[in-house]
Amino acid sequence: MDASLRTRNRLLVLLAAVGGCLDGLSYLRLDHVFTANMTGNTVLLALALGQRDWPHALRALLAVFGYVLGVAGGALLVELQRGVGHWPHSITRAFALEAGVLAVFAMVSVLFAPPPHTPLRDVLIILSGLAMGVQSAAVRGLQVSGVATTFITGTITSLVARLTHWAADIEIRHVHANAHGSGLLAAVWVAYFLAALGCGALAMRWPRWVALFPVCALVVVVAAAARRFGED
Repeated sequence: MDASLRTRNRLLVLLAAVGGCLDGLSYLRLDHVFTANMTGNTVLLALALGQRDWPHALRALLAVFGYVLGVAGGALLVELQRGVGHWPHSITRAFALEAGVLAVFAMVSVLFAPPPHTPLRDVLIILSGLAMGVQSAAVRGLQVSGVATTFITGTITSLVARLTHWAADIEIRHVHANAHGSGLLAAVWVAYFLAALGCGALAMRWPRWVALFPVCALVVVVAAAARRFGED
């Protein structure tokens, strides 16, 4: 594997950590919604509607709204200026946009630390969903088969399928040319889990400041991508 692919894979793992942290923070600090995992958020929305819990349903809808808006904006940014190579310039710009959104998210979290049931909490839900939507669209633009950094069900499915094929000595067909082995899929899953675990633990002691972690991680992603792929 060449250096470009190794860098890309490491950045994908770091992005999975961002997704895990945001999902953990949104569930713990934003009154039990998911802003990266729309599968789980859809279930929460359905349960809230079924139980006529209108405030919780509204929070779930705000997360969906922010996520959809982010995917639309991220997809336009990636597709309208699509480049070539393992990591086109448009992908870096999309992650820079996400970093900006998360910086606002962190600033509001640090300065105001809104308690439940305030308009600022709803703003944070939308901002977090917006950032995760942009990230999902940008990672999709990289076209790495089986890898998602905001919804892990697909990553686990691809990982288990690959391991099953390997164990049964079955040739894997119809896999994208950019796909790599099970190691990347496993690393994405573990990074998502550990980030959610760590951010959940830190949120108990430093609830204001833990929101800075995903911003710092995105800054690292953007800086590393600009340095490594800026001349591709």
